Amino acid sequence: MDLLRVQLQVPASSRRAVTHFYASTLGLSSTAEAAHEIGHSTLAFEPHTGTPFYHFAIQLPGDRFTAATNWARQRVHTLTDPVHFDAWNADAIYFHDPVDNIVELIAHHGHGENGRHDPFNPSEFLGISEIGLVGDVHTITTDLAPLELNVFSGAGTDLTFLGAPTGTLIITATGRGWLPLQRPAQPHPVHATIAGTPKTTIHTAGHTVRQTG
Repeated sequence: MDLLRVQLQVPASSRRAVTHFYASTLGLSSTAEAAHEIGHSTLAFEPHTGTPFYHFAIQLPGDRFTAATNWARQRVHTLTDPVHFDAWNADAIYFHDPVDNIVELIAHHGHGENGRHDPFNPSEFLGISEIGLVGDVHTITTDLAPLELNVFSGAGTDLTFLGAPTGTLIITATGRGWLPLQRPAQPHPVHATIAGTPKTTIHTAGHTVRQTG
């Protein structure tokens, strides 16, 4: 499953700061105001009156984790030391953007490797690989069943992973802690477009997931 577009809400007063962060601090190409190209994905922000926050992950080439970590530490404050996931053969680091979204950079070793040895460049990002949808896990998972996505991990009452490790909808219960600091998840609307069949649009728990067909 490829996440083609993810649209999140952002406080209207912070939209300019968020745009500057992704365009200047992270060096992403901008497609329009508050929309940024990340590999095969687009990350967009919609102004909102509240203070929403989200968790999402950006996919690195599998052999570029160390270079990307060094690059990131020159630009942001990482929240912890790198985290290793044995089950996924992956490594990740985390940081906040200006509105405290939990941003993850993750490398699945053996996936998307490019053989480079020079300093990391944001043009190497492969795409958005994870987005969290917060709410009642059973309801959201049931509603998304027509997408015919694989349940590859979790499958519990408070956490389920749909898709594949390199393209994941993380369905998590309200209040469950997000890595790496266990910040309780909050339900805020996500609009996601994914590649695959059948072509359909599903609304569930305030979220919208569109499959392109």
